[in-house]
Amino acid sequence: MQEGGRFEIIMRNGEQDIPHAGTYTEISPHSKIAFTWETPFSETTSDVSITFTPNGGGTTVELTHTKFATEESRDNHNAGWTKILEALQAAVG
Repeated sequence: MQEGGRFEIIMRNGEQDIPHAGTYTEISPHSKIAFTWETPFSETTSDVSITFTPNGGGTTVELTHTKFATEESRDNHNAGWTKILEALQAAVG
């Protein structure tokens, strides 16, 4: 993983596989990862930033996703990221 590098993931929704991809725009070890977000549900690319801040004996994770084409797209992504972060918290918390 390096700035300018690409990633591809497949999100599974029931029996449906949904490809996503992007380019890393910032990588600051232990504090921030930022990348573009390309999805087949939007003609435009959006931006994601994830920051990691030490908090006592743990870490606070803040995810910001911007540049949505519609409010519906924003709301759908909010629901998806919320599920992902909840699963992460359950796995490490």
